[in-house]
Amino acid sequence: RYARLAPVAVFCVLFLLPLDFGQREQISVIALLPWLALFSVRDHRVDFHAGSAAEQIVAGVGAAVFVMIKPPYSVLALAVPALVVALQRRSLRPLWTTENIVGGILTVIYLTAVAVFMRPFFTDVLPLLRQVYLPMRAPVVDMLTLWPIEAFLAMAATTLAMARPDRIHRDAKILLLAGTAYVPAFLMMGKGWTYQALPFLTFGALAFLLQFVRRPPWRDLTILARTGTALGLLLLILIALQGQVSALLQPRGDLDAATAAIAIAVDRPTVMSIGSRLQVGNPLVRAVGGRLVGRHPSAWMVRDSGLLIEAGRDPVTRKELQALRDTYILDIAKEVTTKRPDIVLDDGTAVPSAPVLLKIADNPPPPRPLRDNPAVAEALRGYRLLLQNGSVTVLIRADTAAR
Repeated sequence: RYARLAPVAVFCVLFLLPLDFGQREQISVIALLPWLALFSVRDHRVDFHAGSAAEQIVAGVGAAVFVMIKPPYSVLALAVPALVVALQRRSLRPLWTTENIVGGILTVIYLTAVAVFMRPFFTDVLPLLRQVYLPMRAPVVDMLTLWPIEAFLAMAATTLAMARPDRIHRDAKILLLAGTAYVPAFLMMGKGWTYQALPFLTFGALAFLLQFVRRPPWRDLTILARTGTALGLLLLILIALQGQVSALLQPRGDLDAATAAIAIAVDRPTVMSIGSRLQVGNPLVRAVGGRLVGRHPSAWMVRDSGLLIEAGRDPVTRKELQALRDTYILDIAKEVTTKRPDIVLDDGTAVPSAPVLLKIADNPPPPRPLRDNPAVAEALRGYRLLLQNGSVTVLIRADTAAR
């Protein structure tokens, strides 16, 4: 009945923010859509029964994937709609559905497998997250002023206004609840990156569209509903245009030059990134048909721990961060020495910006690139400069260049 909505919905799910295409959050949104669809259909039935066994299992698997991709932040996006409907119905049936049981069992199996078979996650990764990743976040007050939060609040407000004087349609309500429940995750992570806002922006856009197709004729709308409809459509168009323009204007000349230089020098190279940014290594490796051989996708933890050392006032914390930073520098140097990749990537001439703005006293000088560290420089003794620009420095193994 609403087939005309499908192309617009597909666009919102896949291409609303093209610079963030393929992020884990986008995959998680796609995985959760069957669960949301089945939950919405159930909410239309008096007995809360809907879907075949196969559909329920697919929805449950998708819900489990959604939670696994970024636990524990994502749990609220499922729990809040289910709890609200359960309270409205004064029944536990919205909680004890087949898909919820399937999703819960798979999630428990996943967590058990991590605890039993992936001990390095607890010994290596969690300390790194606790000491470096989690402290590197902006205050909640600053996060609330970012455009993704404001855009979602505006989408929710226009969706509610469009429904007046009636209540919001239950399908749109479920999507808005799921989106609202993901906002705390965005605030707690404290990074402000737009890809982390993809779930609630996507759910907010779909909620508006579901309410839009079910609105009465324009002549029957109240002034408030007309205003909400017009402003909501304008907001969606502006977000979509901003996303497309940002993608089209994204500068890529530096990476294109690096791609061409590597492609000419060596075919299907092995690559290791010691730069402070993830963006340099992964796209460049794919573009040249190479293979990333380092355990770390970049040396972001070295850069971030250095920033936290400069910003920190606790001597004990500074000492711990310094020890962690030195350990990872030595680990990276050892990897370069052991694996001898064809190409090593480092930061370019432009100083990379901090992932989150921190108040650092006394305006310290920008940190030197990792290749200038004595241990790393020793490991890079057999490499020469292939190309350097603002974004990336490309080092090539000397014998590879000679061959």
